[in-house]
Order: sequence, then structure tokens, then C-alpha cells
Amino acid sequence: MNTLKNANSFIQKPINALDGPLGHIAEFYFDDQSGNIKYIVVDVVKVFIHKKILIKPELTRINDIDHTLYVEKTSDELKKSPLAHNEKPIIEQRKAHQHEHYDWEIYMGSEVLPSNPKHETYFLIEPKNPDGSFFDPHLRTTRVVNGYTAQFNDGLGGKLLDFIIDTSVWNIHCFMISTQGGEKVCLPWALLKMISFEENKIYFNTIQSGINDYAYLQMQSQEHHNEERHQVNQRQVH
Repeated sequence: MNTLKNANSFIQKPINALDGPLGHIAEFYFDDQSGNIKYIVVDVVKVFIHKKILIKPELTRINDIDHTLYVEKTSDELKKSPLAHNEKPIIEQRKAHQHEHYDWEIYMGSEVLPSNPKHETYFLIEPKNPDGSFFDPHLRTTRVVNGYTAQFNDGLGGKLLDFIIDTSVWNIHCFMISTQGGEKVCLPWALLKMISFEENKIYFNTIQSGINDYAYLQMQSQEHHNEERHQVNQRQVH
């Protein structure tokens, strides 16, 4: 079975617990240093309930027939899952600090604070959990990083379209980039230099003339060949 999947292909797809439907997949949280998918963010909508919960991908399996994602726990067991706001990615952590640049009112709990000078506003809200622990500074969300500009060693080179995830280990295998010429390439995780929240850019350690070796269609063809070879081997075994 091909374990390389487009992250976007999961978005808004249903995800099921052992005892029935759980919700829909909203996005993925990943570590920008290792490429590991840390959480699947699930949008749970039921009667009088609308919340986002975090599911560890190692608790899931993919149905080979309909490609639906299943969580190996019951709905009751998943009631203790952390809520999405308990593990904020960088974009959510930095929202508080945007008050430095705009003349907004700042809400802290039920108390409304009047607008403050820039040098004071910074200290009103900090990226911490209710227990005082800091959020993970390397936590990213695929929803936000999608669309970032690709920056190469010799200049700008297109935009990030998608992430290719290896679901056997739940790690980002490569980044699907649309080049300025309109081609699609998949750049391996090893070429990543950094992801810049401030610039909305994703930096790669290569030059633009070198990315043609990672053509997306070539990658798809190789995956298809590997899949066919695996199926043939399975038939021979049986």
C-alpha cells in the first residue's frame, strides 16, 4: 500500500472512532525541526457542541478500501483528548503580540482592557498555557504554512501547495511546490532551512535550477511503479 498521502486530501474528510463518527479533519500540527506530525486536529460538531480536539496520529489507522481515517479509541475515551487551544501553533501564539501594531481593545478573560501604548501592550498577553507552561515554539499548522512563498538560495521560486505525508511513520516526506514556471516539484524535508512566520516564507537549501530533479510527476510515477510491484509480489505469494 502506498503510504505517501497529500495532506490536503485529508482536509474535511470524516474521521471515525471505534463506535462511530467523530468529526472532520481540520488540519495537521507538525514540528518544524523534525517534520513529525504531532497532532491531527479534528473538528467535532454535535448537538450543542462544536470544538476542536487533538488526536495523536499513532492512534489512527487508514482504511485501505475507502481511505477513511479511524481512531483506535471509543468516543468516550476521546472525551479526554486535549483541546486545540491547549497546544497552539506559532500563528496562534503570535496573535496576542499583534496588539503591538494595531489599536485594538485587548480581552483578558471577562475583563476588557483599553488600548495601550505599543511598549506596554506586549506584556499583557504571553504565549502560555493556563498552567503557566510555554507553548511549543516549533509547532506549526499545515493550514497556515500552505501558501507560503518558497525562497531558494538564489531567490524566490514559487509557492507551497501541499505537504506529502508518509502515513507509515506520520512524518512530512516532502513539500509540494508550484514553481514560477508553473511546474510542480516535491522537495524533500532534508532541503528545508527554515519556515518564517514573519515573512510568510519557507526557505530551502538549494538553487532553482536544482529543483527540476524533484518533479512531482516523476515522483508520482515512481510511487505508482512501486505500488504495482508490491501488488504483483503479493499475488505471487498467494
